[in-house]
Amino acid sequence: MPLIAEPMSLKREDFLPDIDWSGTPLGASLSWSAELQTAANIVLSSHFPWALVWGPEYTTLHNRAFLPILGDKPSAQGRSFADVWHEAWEEIGPIARRAYAGEATFVEDFPLEIERHGSAEQAYFTFCYSPVFGPDGTVLGIIDTVMETTARVTTERRNAALVGLGDRLRDATTFDEVVTAAAEFAGPALGASRAGYSRIDEARGSFTVRSDWTRAGVPSIAGEHDLASFGTTIDRLRNGQLLAVDDIASDPRLSAESTSYEAFGAVAQIRVPLLERGRLIGSFFVHDDRPRRWTAEEIHFVGALADRTYAAVAKLQAEAEQDVLNHELEHRLKNMMAMVQAIASQTLKGVTERDAVEAFERRIIAMAEAHDLLVRQNGSTTTMRAVVNAMLSLHGGDERFVVSGRDLPIGPKSAMSLALVLHELATNAAKYGALSVAEGSVHLRWECPTVDDELELVLTWNEVDGPLVHEPQRKGFGSRLIQMGIANPCHVEKRYEPAGIHVLFRARLASVQAS
Repeated sequence: MPLIAEPMSLKREDFLPDIDWSGTPLGASLSWSAELQTAANIVLSSHFPWALVWGPEYTTLHNRAFLPILGDKPSAQGRSFADVWHEAWEEIGPIARRAYAGEATFVEDFPLEIERHGSAEQAYFTFCYSPVFGPDGTVLGIIDTVMETTARVTTERRNAALVGLGDRLRDATTFDEVVTAAAEFAGPALGASRAGYSRIDEARGSFTVRSDWTRAGVPSIAGEHDLASFGTTIDRLRNGQLLAVDDIASDPRLSAESTSYEAFGAVAQIRVPLLERGRLIGSFFVHDDRPRRWTAEEIHFVGALADRTYAAVAKLQAEAEQDVLNHELEHRLKNMMAMVQAIASQTLKGVTERDAVEAFERRIIAMAEAHDLLVRQNGSTTTMRAVVNAMLSLHGGDERFVVSGRDLPIGPKSAMSLALVLHELATNAAKYGALSVAEGSVHLRWECPTVDDELELVLTWNEVDGPLVHEPQRKGFGSRLIQMGIANPCHVEKRYEPAGIHVLFRARLASVQAS
C-alpha cells in the first residue's frame, strides 16, 4: 500500500469496526484531504500500536495493534481522543495540547489510572505524541505511538519490593518490625489502599491489627475488632488457602460481610492465612477501596511476600524458644558445675597436694565458662575473640595480654579445647612465667595462611619479659592437655626461651570450625 493513496485505497476492514465516517468530524473518507489520507495510511499499515488524532475535535483513528491498549473500552474509532481517555485526560491532555502546538513529546513508563476492563487499574505506558504538519506549517493532528509497559514496570517494582523486604527482615528483631516492613512494601508495590497483618484469636472472638500501612487519606484499622463480623472470611482461611476477592459486595463468597468490610473502606482484598499446627492464628491482608481485578501476578506477589514474612516470623519464634532453652540449660549447667565442685571439695579435702586440687577446680571453672559461652551462642559455633576474651578475663584481662588476629567462627569442640588450653597456659604463666612478674606480658596472635591450597589456623602464645624458664622434668596433666591442641589433628610446638615460653598451634581451619 503506498503511503499516499487515493481515498478508495483505504481498506474498510482496517477501520475496526466499519463506521460511517460521514457522521464524524472527519467527514466521509472520500472527501479526506491528502494529508489525512497519508497519515491514516501510515497508521493503519503499521504493526506497532498507533493512533491518529486529527483536527480540533481530537478525532481518533487507530490501527489493529492499538486494540490491546484500549481493552474493553467502547470503540474509539471516530470519537474524540479526550472522550476515549476521559478518566486520564487530566494527565495526558496537556501533553496532547503541547503536540498540537508543534512540540513532540516522548514519555517513558508514564503512570496512568485507566478504565478498560470494568474497573480502574494502574497502568504504565511509553509513548510519543508527534505533530502532523500541513503544507503551511500548521498542526493538523498528532500521531500517538505507544507501547504499554505495565507488566515490566510492575514486575520490576515487585521484585525490588521483595528484595527490599528481604533486607529489612534481616535486621528485624521483633514480630511487629517484620509485619510492618511487609505492609510497607506490599501496599505501594500494588498501589493498594491498605496493607497489614491481623492476629486472630478465635478463643477471644477477636482479631487485632497492631499497625498497618495506608495510602494517604486512608484511615488505619489498627486495633482490636470483633471476629464474628467476618465469620465467612475466617471459614475460608482455615483451610490455609489464599483468598483473593475483586469486589466483596458482588462476590457470593463474602457478600454477606460486605457491610463489615465497608466500615473498613475495603472493597477488594487479598488475604494470606497463617496457620500454626493446623490452627488459624493470623492473616496478611491487602485492601483496595475500589473494585479491582487482581491479576495472577499480583496474587502470586502477595503470596510470595507473605511467605517471606511468615518465614521471618517463624525464625524469630524459634530464636525466642531457643533463648528460653539456653537460659534453662545455662542454669542447669551452672548447678551441675557447682555440684561437681562441691563433690570435689568434699572428696579431695583430705588430699595434701592442694595445688592439684586447686588446679582441678580452676579447670572446672574454665569448662563452665566455655559452656556458658557456647550456650549464649546457641550451642553451635562461637568465635575466636569470644573464647579468648572469656578465658583471659579469668587471668587479669587485657592489661597483661596483647591479642591480635581477625575474628572468625570456631566449632564447639575447638572452642572447649581452646578454652582449656588458654586456661592452662595462663595458669602456668601466672605461676612460673611472664605473668608472675609485674613487667611480663603475653602476646597471643593467630592468622590463617594457605598451605597446599588449604586454609590453616596458626595460633601462637609468646611470653615476653618474664623470668628465666626451663623445661620441666615432669609433665603433668596440664602439659598433656596443651599438647592435645585445639583441634583434631593439631600440630603443637613448644619452646622454652630465656624470655618466656613460646607455643605454636597449627590445625586445618575446617577442623577448627567443624560443628
